[in-house]
Amino acid sequence: MWLHFFSTPTLHTKFHDSLREHAYAVRRRVFQIEQGIPAIHDRDLHDESAYHFVVYALALDSTEFVPIAAARAVAYEEGFKIGRVCVDPDQRGALHIGTQLMEYVIAQLQEHFPDRKIFLYAQADDARSQNVVGFYERLGFVTTDDEPLISAGILHRKMELV
Repeated sequence: MWLHFFSTPTLHTKFHDSLREHAYAVRRRVFQIEQGIPAIHDRDLHDESAYHFVVYALALDSTEFVPIAAARAVAYEEGFKIGRVCVDPDQRGALHIGTQLMEYVIAQLQEHFPDRKIFLYAQADDARSQNVVGFYERLGFVTTDDEPLISAGILHRKMELV
């Protein structure tokens, strides 16, 4: 399987718009269909200014690349917030696409914004089988909050890259 990583180096270009639409397609499959999160909780005003990252794979029996994973990074005063990290359910497993995506996002942010903090809010909801805190810990993030917050009905923990 060939994997290609694309990100948005500049905003508000035709390339950015198509990349964002491809990210939406993966997010829809993961957040709305798989996790049952209403679309209103997925798309927001930050999508317009976010850096979008999309992983493409060569479709079987085809010469077409299809989006299989996505993430975004939003600039805040305190640093960059990584969010909307998702991998198509059919693509999870042996290739560690989520890990590769996150390593790429982190590397891009550290290269272009070396003095900015990187943080995220990880799903931490054992009751819904949606706890990915350990995944982010393996990437170097640590939990920084005392209490989880609820977003879209799912518990989340704030984490920072150390």
